[in-house]
Amino acid sequence: MKKLIALCAVVLMVLVLLAPVGCQQKTSDIIQNITIFKWGFGDFVPPGGWTFQTTGPHPTEVKELFDPGDKMNLGLVIDRQTKNDITFSRFTFYNRQTGAEQEVVAAPKDYGPFEPDGEYFLGYKNPWRVPDEDGEYELRLYMGDELVASALFNVGIWPVSWGPEMIKRPAPIYEVRVITGPQEPPWLDVVVYIKGGLPQGCEASYGWSVKQAIDDTIYIEVTIRHLKDVPCEDYVYFEETFNLRPSLLKNFTPGETYKVDVNGNITTFIMP
Repeated sequence: MKKLIALCAVVLMVLVLLAPVGCQQKTSDIIQNITIFKWGFGDFVPPGGWTFQTTGPHPTEVKELFDPGDKMNLGLVIDRQTKNDITFSRFTFYNRQTGAEQEVVAAPKDYGPFEPDGEYFLGYKNPWRVPDEDGEYELRLYMGDELVASALFNVGIWPVSWGPEMIKRPAPIYEVRVITGPQEPPWLDVVVYIKGGLPQGCEASYGWSVKQAIDDTIYIEVTIRHLKDVPCEDYVYFEETFNLRPSLLKNFTPGETYKVDVNGNITTFIMP
């Protein structure tokens, strides 16, 4: 009987010691969603339902294609079952072809701490510059020495998983207008309207990005992508309207005249 009691005591002690371990969440389960965005949305979080997706911590699809010199933002959703705030130790770009890994230059607030069951946008004010070398990459997120999340992207190389190769070139621009405030909400004071051409018959799409402001000029690049080696005959019009980021306009003086250059098409506006 004494041996049985002793054995039961040992088993009970083991169960007590193991119970907390069984309740602990694996670090691999902390990230519910990780989504890469090409920078260009400025001071506003990208629209859409990305926060409702469940990609898991290591999605296997290539999310985005960048050109050298482009910048990225990162969307994260922290799992609601996470018990404590989390803080990342570092972010890296891992070249899946060469095995080289380089540190990402990120703002201090991008490391956390982040609360559970939250949606976060990293690189919000200070987007991360992608590698200058063409390649297939993996953005890696670490806690301590442990890799807890990653996301795939390419620089300059069309992802094979995306299907037939598309080529990128500047879009033809037919009209550029700048609309100035006051508008609602108040930060939408300078709005750019662009009318461009999109080829037909070759599965074409378009995109835009505000590259930079130099002296009195804001440069905007509008590009189109279409299937390689497929003839594109006629063009149809597309229209795009978006606001210029306050961070681009912070050094502009009200009442002064400035320029917007869209693929070499220049128009002027008076800063409100």
